[in-house]
Amino acid sequence: MISPKFYFKNKPCCPQEIKIAASADPARSRIDRSFLRHLLNSAGLSSLFTFIGMPPVLLKDMLDILWETKTLSCELKFEIDADCPAKTLRMIFERFADFEQEARKFQILPRVKLSLLINLNGKCSLNKFKRIRGKLQAQGVGGFALLHYAGPGDLILIRKVCAQLQLKNDPLIVYSRVMDKDLVRTLVQNNNIFTFHDGLNRRCYGRLEKNLKIGCGAGKKRLFILSDGTVYPCYGAFLQAKPMGIAHAGQLAGMIGRYVLPKVSEKCRGCKKSADCEKCRFMPPAVEKILCKAGR
Repeated sequence: MISPKFYFKNKPCCPQEIKIAASADPARSRIDRSFLRHLLNSAGLSSLFTFIGMPPVLLKDMLDILWETKTLSCELKFEIDADCPAKTLRMIFERFADFEQEARKFQILPRVKLSLLINLNGKCSLNKFKRIRGKLQAQGVGGFALLHYAGPGDLILIRKVCAQLQLKNDPLIVYSRVMDKDLVRTLVQNNNIFTFHDGLNRRCYGRLEKNLKIGCGAGKKRLFILSDGTVYPCYGAFLQAKPMGIAHAGQLAGMIGRYVLPKVSEKCRGCKKSADCEKCRFMPPAVEKILCKAGR
């Protein structure tokens, strides 16, 4: 028998995929428990939240809020360092276990699916990553490799990781504040790299993500938020420094409602590959030059 608490109704015009990343000045962070609560109230059913460079306590707060409301379900992806304190992980696992018990009690699927993105830029070797991932899987938690890209100097590490990971079972996720030609060429040459740019993932050999059913959705179904409160319609808009505004308490829904997606570029007309990227309005120039008709 299913408890009536688990009856959900999705709200119109609400984001279903939200990425939150640390800004250049962590001291200016607006992402706290209150902000997370507001974000969850604005989001739709079964939303996907991804956190990059944020303190692990936010994941604990997120799980606590989800547990308190009893009216939301979502998928969480959260970056951690390989040396994340064991005490912190235990607190996260204990709260996550509550959702597993809830699912068994009411004979439903768990309301929360959790994956941790393990940062390989520091002292974490691939062998250590695999050991950590094994421990996560024992707790019912997914584990994926994450690398931060700041420039061509990081390409050696990316290629080394790609060469050792299994192509299907171990995709590599790359987060970058720049999308230069060196990174784009590396993406093209390796079939197991995903970025946070959905249009680029689709454009590169049809690499698909779970939430592609929502289409582009920039500024409506998808959001990219920096910890200082700056809201972008998507990760591509973040790369091009084209924000929607600054998020204040209770104003996110209005910001989404007012946003108008830019018109399709003239360069995209007649491009045979435009169906892959859905004529992305925020495709990085390096991608246009290498992969798109715009660069020919």
